[in-house]
Amino acid sequence: MAMVLNVIFLLSTLALTKFSMSSLLLKIYYTIALVMSVVGIVFMIVMSGWVAYTGGIIAAGVSFLGLLGIVFILLK
Repeated sequence: MAMVLNVIFLLSTLALTKFSMSSLLLKIYYTIALVMSVVGIVFMIVMSGWVAYTGGIIAAGVSFLGLLGIVFILLK
């Protein structure tokens, strides 16, 4: 589940690349979302057990917050 969430957030962030390069705040949110979803995917591959799941969920949550920041600013 954590891997699926990280992949979904990664693809969603990549889909918003064109819109995210207009302001500095959008670039910051974009970088946070992109880096944290990649970190979550790598963490899930490298680690094992509850450590991988916990790290993957935390990374997915931070990535989701970055994605929400992008969407919020675009809809504002």
